Amino acid sequence: MKLNYFRILAFAVAMTMCAAPAPAQEEEKTADADSVSAGEALFNKKCAQCHSLAEGRNGNGPSLFGIVNREAAAVPGFKYSRALRQMAADESLKWSEKNLIAFLTRPSLLVPGTRMAFPGMRNEEDLATLVDWIKANSGPPSQEP
Repeated sequence: MKLNYFRILAFAVAMTMCAAPAPAQEEEKTADADSVSAGEALFNKKCAQCHSLAEGRNGNGPSLFGIVNREAAAVPGFKYSRALRQMAADESLKWSEKNLIAFLTRPSLLVPGTRMAFPGMRNEEDLATLVDWIKANSGPPSQEP
């Protein structure tokens, strides 16, 4: 009987050791999850009411699928403001990470006359987190020249 007790105990210890992730792996996963969840939380709070990341799914705002490096005012089926269409045509405005951050800081400064009813974001760290999350979750970047 004593032998069975030790076998069960040894088995339980072995299973516990195999099931527990290494501390470094656990910390890395937690850091990644925190970063992703922060970006997702910002997107849900600031963007999701009007925008979707799904291809072809426009709401009050255009789909953000593949937005990084895409030309502005280029989503089929969405009626953009005259100001944004004009700026896209005259200045060949593209949604680079730099332009996305400038637009999200205060849309009316980058595109005077835009219809986007968003006051902007001031926190640079939140802006970078949001743009990184959108970039990672909005499909492949545009390959337009």
